[in-house]
Amino acid sequence: MPGARSWLDVQVRKIHFFLTHLTIHFGSGSIRIAFHFVAHKFLGILLWLLHTLESFFAQIQKRNRAVARIVRKEQEKTHLDLLAEHQEYNVLTDEDKQKLKDKSIEGG
Repeated sequence: MPGARSWLDVQVRKIHFFLTHLTIHFGSGSIRIAFHFVAHKFLGILLWLLHTLESFFAQIQKRNRAVARIVRKEQEKTHLDLLAEHQEYNVLTDEDKQKLKDKSIEGG
């Protein structure tokens, strides 16, 4: 059976040669480069997403600070500040002042 054995050895060597050259030319190097490309694309998209989220949260934080500043200012007002605001809001005209003065002089 030396003929069959040598024929099988030749076939195995051909398959081994084919697979070895296939791996050298298209195997590990190409797969590694493709993996790096996909990884870099994924990381780039992730970086863009994080930047977008950071900008969104920065805008919310800025808006929240403005609202907090207004609320803090409102809470710091004293009773006298509230009276002054009420007085400014309900200012009497000269005509109304004269009517009240005349009414108090008349006694009624």
